[in-house]
Amino acid sequence: MECVQHCPICGSEDFALFASSKDKFYGSEEVFNLNKCSSCSLIFLNPKPGPEEVLKYYPHNYHCYFKKKLSWEDALDLYLMNRRYRKIIIKERKSGKLLDIGCATGTFLSEMQKRGFEVWGLDINKEVAESARKQFGINVFACELKQADYPSNFFDIVTLWGVFEHLYELKTSLGVIRRILKPNGLLVISIPNAGCLEFKLLGEFWAGLDMPRHFYAFDTYNISLLLASNNFHILKITPFGGGSKVFALSMEGFLKERLKSIFLKDVLINFFHSFLFRSVTAPYFYLIDKLMLGSIIIVYARPQKS
Repeated sequence: MECVQHCPICGSEDFALFASSKDKFYGSEEVFNLNKCSSCSLIFLNPKPGPEEVLKYYPHNYHCYFKKKLSWEDALDLYLMNRRYRKIIIKERKSGKLLDIGCATGTFLSEMQKRGFEVWGLDINKEVAESARKQFGINVFACELKQADYPSNFFDIVTLWGVFEHLYELKTSLGVIRRILKPNGLLVISIPNAGCLEFKLLGEFWAGLDMPRHFYAFDTYNISLLLASNNFHILKITPFGGGSKVFALSMEGFLKERLKSIFLKDVLINFFHSFLFRSVTAPYFYLIDKLMLGSIIIVYARPQKS
């Protein structure tokens, strides 16, 4: 574990313990600490696992590592998620060289390749990177971003779907992304929104914290501060949608820890993950997103001259 001495965004030494918790989703008995910066309000894991150590917190059943045989609900989720990602990119660019950092099994890249984009992927998990190469024929590196020797001014688009909060070195990573993007290139990041209503209500049980895999919890202010201080111009920040899924995960973590009855626990967890719950609550989550209080936001930025 590495102790963080300064806020990863603003460099302040003025931060305090925000919460302590075990891994709520994959059963680790270790206790992890979150600090909150008094200057920029960034919430960050401290201490955090090192680059080699962190891999043990991504088990084979980690939710992004999709199995070959999916239930109809998981298959629908995957389809809707990739369709949403695709629409976001195609609305901004119709073609070009695209790099997806944290591409997992490559399903999004496969969709974009079908639509004429030249695609590359990157993931720290060797097994899923190999799966993407074999299943879709995609050029995927299994390494950290700084180890991937991409040419400068090469990519038209770089995406990080739910990955930015996992990056070990924020400023180093942004420096690499800025170098490999073309001058008019586009950076698209989806991140959990620490300014969301769900976090205010559920606190440490909010799935957007996901200790210890998420090193940071950003809000619109500090993600803007981070990008601007690393020579990126923010074009816009928008809601992403899909809040019922995050809420279901949050409630799953809450119920596992707080509810003693195994039967009732299973019934409620299944209900929160059900299509019925998603359908009934859709208007509520739509409204929350429109108010920028949803659990996930999309940040669009482009590199600017130093």
